[in-house]
Parts: sequence; C-alpha cells; structure tokens
Amino acid sequence: MDPPELSSILKKITSDFKIVWIDFNAHSDFLPYLQRKIGGLVRFDENTIYIHSKLSPTEKELTFLHEILSIYYYEKEILRHDEEIERETIELYQRPEIKSLVANFIGKIKG
Repeated sequence: MDPPELSSILKKITSDFKIVWIDFNAHSDFLPYLQRKIGGLVRFDENTIYIHSKLSPTEKELTFLHEILSIYYYEKEILRHDEEIERETIELYQRPEIKSLVANFIGKIKG
C-alpha cells in the first residue's frame, strides 16, 4: 500500500466513521479491552472508532492505523485475521512516509 492509496482510505473511512478518543480507564464498558491490552475498537453499529486516549503517541498512531485497516478489509469483504492486520500495520508504520501520513492525519482529526 502506498501513501496516496492509504490517504484515500483514511479520508473515506474517517468521513464514514466518527473517531472518539476516550480514556478507557474512566469508562467501565472499556475495561475488558484494557485488561486484554486492546487500545482501540470499531463499533460498526455506531460507525465509531474508539481509541484509548492514554496511549503513547506511537501507540495511538499504530492503533488508529490498525482500526482503519480492519474497516478497510471488512468493507472490501477480504477476510483478515487480527494478527495479519497487526503485522501489516507494523510493516506499514515502519515506513517514514506512512508514519508521517498517519501522524498528520491524526493531528488534523484531533484539531
């Protein structure tokens, strides 16, 4: 996946889904995710991506990218195991141009 393709995917998904940065510790509904070391989740019934606001900047970027890829593959009806998406997320994020794209995109979303 190249930066223009990822940029297009980011724009589409973030226009379709609301991004919520929330402290998972402060909401009992999210504690099971924290206990399993999960920092983000997608609620398709709400069209919402929830990301734990207390993650480090790098963890926030990785989690955001992971959730975006999960939605992308789901919408394309391409079956991917969570571990496959995690590997792809890490591989993509290691590329400076992708890391910069994701960081800039999050910066725009958060204002």
